[in-house]
Amino acid sequence: RGRLLRQVVPVLETGMERAVGLAESMDSRGFGHRPASRHDAIAGWLSLAALVEGHIRTGDVPEAQKLIDKMPKAFEGKTEGMVLQAYVLDFVGKYAEADALYKKVLDLEPENAKALFRLAHNTDLRGDDDESQKLYDRLRKVRPPYVNATLNLGLMFEDRGDYQKAL
Repeated sequence: RGRLLRQVVPVLETGMERAVGLAESMDSRGFGHRPASRHDAIAGWLSLAALVEGHIRTGDVPEAQKLIDKMPKAFEGKTEGMVLQAYVLDFVGKYAEADALYKKVLDLEPENAKALFRLAHNTDLRGDDDESQKLYDRLRKVRPPYVNATLNLGLMFEDRGDYQKAL
C-alpha cells in the first residue's frame, strides 16, 4: 500500500526522513542486534572523523571541538584524532601547537599524508622553502598521491624560476 501511495502521490523526502527509513529498514533486518565488531567501530570512527573535518572546513570550529572531545577513548592517541585536533589548532591560529602535534603524528606514522601536507603547508607559509620542499617531497612519494602537495611543490619551483621541475 505504501509503495502504491508513493507512486501515485509524489512525496519529497527530506534527508532526515530517508535516514530514519534506512535505520528502520536496517533494524528490521537485524542490524544493530549484535555487539559491534571491530569493523563497525572503525566505520563509526571514520564517519566521525569526516564529520569533524567538515565542521572545521566550514568554519564551525566549536562544533568540531565538541565532537573531538566526545571521541571514544579507544581512539585516544591515535593519529587520525591527533590530526583533527591539530587541524582545529591550525584553524584558530595556534600554529606552533598544531605543528608540534603534526610532528608527533609523523613520529608515530611517518607517511601520514594529512599531517605531512599540513606541516609542509604551514612551513611554506612561514617562508621556510627548503624545509617545506623536503616535506612536500616526502609527501610526493606517499601512495595514493596527494594532489595538493604536487601542486604546491610545482608552485614553489615556479616561484624559484625552476620551470623544468615545476612541470
